Amino acid sequence: MEGAKPVSTPIEKSVLTEEVASTELTAAPYREAVGCLMYLAVATRLDISFAVNYVSQFLEKPEEKHWTMVKRILRYIKGTAAMGIRYEANRRAYQLEGYSDANYASDPNSRKSVSGILFKYSGGAI
Repeated sequence: MEGAKPVSTPIEKSVLTEEVASTELTAAPYREAVGCLMYLAVATRLDISFAVNYVSQFLEKPEEKHWTMVKRILRYIKGTAAMGIRYEANRRAYQLEGYSDANYASDPNSRKSVSGILFKYSGGAI
Protein backbone atom coordinates (compact mmCIF):
# COMPACT_ATOMS: atom_id res chain seq x y z
CA MET A 1 0.00 0.00 0.00
CA GLU A 2 3.06 2.27 0.10
CA GLY A 3 2.70 3.26 -3.53
CA ALA A 4 -1.11 3.56 -3.43
CA LYS A 5 -2.77 6.79 -4.51
CA PRO A 6 -4.70 8.54 -1.71
CA VAL A 7 -8.47 9.04 -2.08
CA SER A 8 -10.72 11.75 -0.65
CA THR A 9 -13.45 9.52 0.83
CA PRO A 10 -13.23 6.23 2.76
CA ILE A 11 -16.10 4.58 0.87
CA GLU A 12 -17.96 5.19 -2.37
CA LYS A 13 -21.74 5.50 -2.31
CA SER A 14 -22.07 3.26 -5.35
CA VAL A 15 -20.61 0.22 -3.53
CA LEU A 16 -23.42 0.39 -0.99
CA THR A 17 -26.12 -0.12 -3.61
CA GLU A 18 -24.66 -2.18 -6.44
CA GLU A 19 -24.63 -5.96 -6.70
CA VAL A 20 -21.34 -7.14 -8.19
CA ALA A 21 -20.35 -10.76 -8.67
CA SER A 22 -17.14 -11.39 -6.76
CA THR A 23 -14.92 -14.29 -5.73
CA GLU A 24 -14.66 -15.43 -2.12
CA LEU A 25 -11.46 -14.73 -0.16
CA THR A 26 -9.63 -16.31 2.74
CA ALA A 27 -11.14 -14.72 5.83
CA ALA A 28 -8.00 -14.44 8.02
CA PRO A 29 -6.12 -11.52 6.36
CA TYR A 30 -9.40 -9.69 5.78
CA ARG A 31 -10.35 -10.06 9.45
CA GLU A 32 -6.93 -8.82 10.56
CA ALA A 33 -7.19 -5.73 8.36
CA VAL A 34 -10.74 -4.94 9.49
CA GLY A 35 -9.74 -5.47 13.14
CA CYS A 36 -6.92 -2.94 12.78
CA LEU A 37 -9.31 -0.50 11.11
CA MET A 38 -11.82 -0.99 13.94
CA TYR A 39 -9.14 -0.04 16.46
CA LEU A 40 -8.36 3.11 14.49
CA ALA A 41 -12.06 3.99 14.11
CA VAL A 42 -12.67 3.71 17.86
CA ALA A 43 -9.41 5.20 19.11
CA THR A 44 -8.45 8.03 16.77
CA ARG A 45 -10.15 8.03 13.36
CA LEU A 46 -13.86 8.68 13.83
CA ASP A 47 -14.12 9.66 10.16
CA ILE A 48 -13.77 6.03 9.02
CA SER A 49 -16.40 4.63 11.41
CA PHE A 50 -19.19 4.17 8.87
CA ALA A 51 -16.94 2.56 6.26
CA VAL A 52 -15.37 0.20 8.82
CA ASN A 53 -18.81 -0.71 10.16
CA TYR A 54 -19.88 -1.59 6.63
CA VAL A 55 -16.88 -3.80 5.78
CA SER A 56 -17.09 -5.52 9.17
CA GLN A 57 -20.44 -7.00 8.15
CA PHE A 58 -18.58 -9.38 5.82
CA LEU A 59 -16.05 -10.90 8.25
CA GLU A 60 -17.46 -14.42 7.90
CA LYS A 61 -17.42 -14.69 4.10
CA PRO A 62 -15.45 -11.82 2.58
CA GLU A 63 -15.28 -11.43 -1.18
CA GLU A 64 -12.85 -9.64 -3.46
CA LYS A 65 -15.10 -6.55 -3.61
CA HIS A 66 -14.95 -6.26 0.20
CA TRP A 67 -11.14 -6.44 0.15
CA THR A 68 -11.20 -3.64 -2.44
CA MET A 69 -13.27 -1.55 0.01
CA VAL A 70 -10.76 -2.21 2.81
CA LYS A 71 -7.93 -1.09 0.53
CA ARG A 72 -9.84 2.10 -0.26
CA ILE A 73 -10.15 2.87 3.47
CA LEU A 74 -6.39 2.36 3.80
CA ARG A 75 -5.78 4.70 0.85
CA TYR A 76 -8.05 7.28 2.52
CA ILE A 77 -6.07 6.99 5.77
CA LYS A 78 -2.83 7.45 3.82
CA GLY A 79 -4.14 10.66 2.27
CA THR A 80 -5.47 12.08 5.54
CA ALA A 81 -2.74 10.99 7.97
CA ALA A 82 -1.83 14.59 8.82
CA MET A 83 -5.41 15.48 9.81
CA GLY A 84 -6.53 15.46 13.42
CA ILE A 85 -9.16 16.55 15.92
CA ARG A 86 -8.86 20.15 17.01
CA TYR A 87 -10.03 21.39 20.40
CA GLU A 88 -10.50 25.15 20.52
CA ALA A 89 -9.60 27.05 23.69
CA ASN A 90 -11.63 30.13 22.73
CA ARG A 91 -14.96 28.29 22.70
CA ARG A 92 -17.37 28.60 25.61
CA ALA A 93 -16.08 26.63 28.56
CA TYR A 94 -17.33 23.06 28.82
CA GLN A 95 -19.52 23.25 25.71
CA LEU A 96 -20.91 19.83 24.83
CA GLU A 97 -22.81 19.29 21.57
CA GLY A 98 -24.61 16.15 20.41
CA TYR A 99 -25.87 15.15 16.96
CA SER A 100 -27.68 12.10 15.68
CA ASP A 101 -28.85 10.84 12.32
CA ALA A 102 -30.63 7.76 11.05
CA ASN A 103 -31.99 6.35 7.84
CA TYR A 104 -34.73 3.83 7.40
CA ALA A 105 -33.95 0.60 5.53
CA SER A 106 -31.29 2.20 3.34
CA ASP A 107 -29.38 -1.00 2.57
CA PRO A 108 -31.03 -2.36 -0.59
CA ASN A 109 -29.87 -5.91 0.14
CA SER A 110 -30.78 -6.37 3.80
CA ARG A 111 -33.20 -3.44 4.25
CA LYS A 112 -31.50 -2.65 7.57
CA SER A 113 -31.48 0.83 9.01
CA VAL A 114 -28.31 2.69 10.00
CA SER A 115 -28.03 5.24 12.77
CA GLY A 116 -25.16 7.26 14.17
CA ILE A 117 -24.35 9.74 16.91
CA LEU A 118 -21.61 12.31 17.42
CA PHE A 119 -20.68 14.24 20.52
CA LYS A 120 -18.33 17.21 20.43
CA TYR A 121 -16.58 18.90 23.33
CA SER A 122 -15.01 22.32 22.75
CA GLY A 123 -15.38 21.79 19.02
CA GLY A 124 -13.63 18.40 18.84
CA ALA A 125 -15.28 15.00 18.47
CA ILE A 126 -15.16 12.75 21.53
